[in-house]
Amino acid sequence: MNGKEILQIAHQMAGLSYLAEDSAVALDASGIKRVAAGMDVATAELMLAKEAGADMVIAHHPTFAPGCLDGYRSLKILLERMIELGVPPVPAGKIIHTIQDKVRRGRQGNSSNYDRAPSIARLISMPLMSLHTPLCIVGSRIVQSALGEHLAAVQEPRLADIMDGLMQLPESRKSISPPALYVGAPDDYAGKAVVLFSHEAAEYPEISLELFEAGVGTLILPYAAENVISAVRDQNIGNIAVMGHVTADSIGINALLSYLEGQGVEVLRMSGVINVREEA
Repeated sequence: MNGKEILQIAHQMAGLSYLAEDSAVALDASGIKRVAAGMDVATAELMLAKEAGADMVIAHHPTFAPGCLDGYRSLKILLERMIELGVPPVPAGKIIHTIQDKVRRGRQGNSSNYDRAPSIARLISMPLMSLHTPLCIVGSRIVQSALGEHLAAVQEPRLADIMDGLMQLPESRKSISPPALYVGAPDDYAGKAVVLFSHEAAEYPEISLELFEAGVGTLILPYAAENVISAVRDQNIGNIAVMGHVTADSIGINALLSYLEGQGVEVLRMSGVINVREEA
């Protein structure tokens, strides 16, 4: 197995027929038997992985080119999801394209040192890749499915039922930042509950507002910026629950890592990935 094959596996798990631009192999390896995976990867994580004998480092957040510089293009996946959830294509497209422009200008302005991690990886011969949106999609689907099963017997779910369902995930039980209710009260009706592990949905209120207008009752986000919380409260239009950023990301990452372990690959979880294998 090599890095490009792991990249393809993650996309297949997410149901994507094309590669997300925020996921890439910076330095590939073949015959991978041991991987180290973390939320964020920089020099320290690369050195640790090298010392631990890893054949590949998998970073979740894309902090290096091309995944970071071109990552704004992957927002077309969020656009497709918004349309699936009932947002009319025209406003959905305008919202996403505006956000893409903002992200593109910020990242292409050389505000970050995008070759920092890859340059160290090349120097110490430590293969490196990033997997972002595909694993966010996988995590969203896992939580959506678990929530659906939990609510199947509930006729009119309340937000308390949503929170109980989110706590059924092993990552939630082990997290130091477990799921929390940000907009709405426990006794409020939940309506249509949608899990959307998208950083842009968590940071741009126009996305949430359009989804609520389209009939979503409760959004489960990885986290929620204050401007998103304020906008939803001001319009009194829906509910927001947050999974917890690290909690949400760990769910998708662990799904991939469990698959790799099933293929005989040894896994080292680090840099924030919640190790549910250690759960009693």
